[in-house]
Amino acid sequence: MLGNIAPMLLTRNKLGGYGRGWLRSTPECNQASRKLNGIGKDCDEYPFNSSIEGGPTNYNANGVSLKFINSGQNRSGGSLLGGMYRSDGLSAGEKYLVFSHKIFPKSFYLTRKGKVKTTLGPDPDGPY
Repeated sequence: MLGNIAPMLLTRNKLGGYGRGWLRSTPECNQASRKLNGIGKDCDEYPFNSSIEGGPTNYNANGVSLKFINSGQNRSGGSLLGGMYRSDGLSAGEKYLVFSHKIFPKSFYLTRKGKVKTTLGPDPDGPY
């Protein structure tokens, strides 16, 4: 059995999102965690920092997951997301759906205009 594939409705935040500085003050991504877990890895967040549903306020309300993942995969996913915003002309305040499930080997998007793109490859660290 595959389990549920639950979509999440996200809202694009202003350009630049919340910035990345807030991550450094969290137990998951602070200096000590980086020394222990962060060699060749980036601290990744979901929902995305570029969505209103991400960021420090939602993290403090237990609504944001943080995890160290492979740096190349994280940056590929970020580029993919930014490309989707540009390709689809998604502006701040507009909503989009995200589907995630451990059976998907790559990150991908399908825009309102029917464009499909994928990341470079699977996350070697596995799903969240």
